[in-house]
Amino acid sequence: MSVAAQSLSTDPARTRDARWTSALNALFAVLIVAATAEIVIDASAGHTGVVPKQPATAGWLSGLGVLLNYQIFLVALLAATAGYVGLLVLSRRGRWARMSPRSTIGLILVLHAIVFVGPILISTDVFSYIAYARMGVEHGINPYLHGPSVISRDPVFAYVGHDWRRVATAYGPIYTLLSYPLAPLGVVGALWGMKVMALLQEPVFEYPSSRVMHPDSWRNFEMSTACSSSVPTTMGS
Repeated sequence: MSVAAQSLSTDPARTRDARWTSALNALFAVLIVAATAEIVIDASAGHTGVVPKQPATAGWLSGLGVLLNYQIFLVALLAATAGYVGLLVLSRRGRWARMSPRSTIGLILVLHAIVFVGPILISTDVFSYIAYARMGVEHGINPYLHGPSVISRDPVFAYVGHDWRRVATAYGPIYTLLSYPLAPLGVVGALWGMKVMALLQEPVFEYPSSRVMHPDSWRNFEMSTACSSSVPTTMGS
């Protein structure tokens, strides 16, 4: 039996606290999931100021919600933030008050899945990335010398933000080369490919940064990943 478990078994007050914190952890986790799902489902209803023009990748969700306006988006985002802060506060009380690693990983996977199937929010940057890839692969044009305006007849051009249509890529050659294999997949295929890349890069960057910020690296990684997972706007840039 672990030291924490022995402490709980010999301290009735701590046992009651553990039950309450377990219920609160579940409540906060459900709040984050519900708020994230609300954003994704409503975003799937159609183009608004929060949801940029884009190919229909989440049409099967379109009949489940209402158009996502700024008010709904802000309320849901604040709710998700409140849930995350609640989990963070409980985790600071000690190991006995934290979500188990299994539950934390489950929460992260659920949030990733919800965000993954949803549409792009706020930013149109991902379509610029696709445009640069298609410039190099499909049109033989150097994306470091020209902006997407030189491929105005390409299907992706309609989704590139107006402010970036004449701007050459500012990203390094490694990222550009990594995006090139997605170009032949078409706009929709490349968009799904970019989503997969976004998922894969998270543990690559989150874990090393958590090691620098906090000695309890795995716990810090879990919490920071849960936080970023609950912000669907990450899929737009």
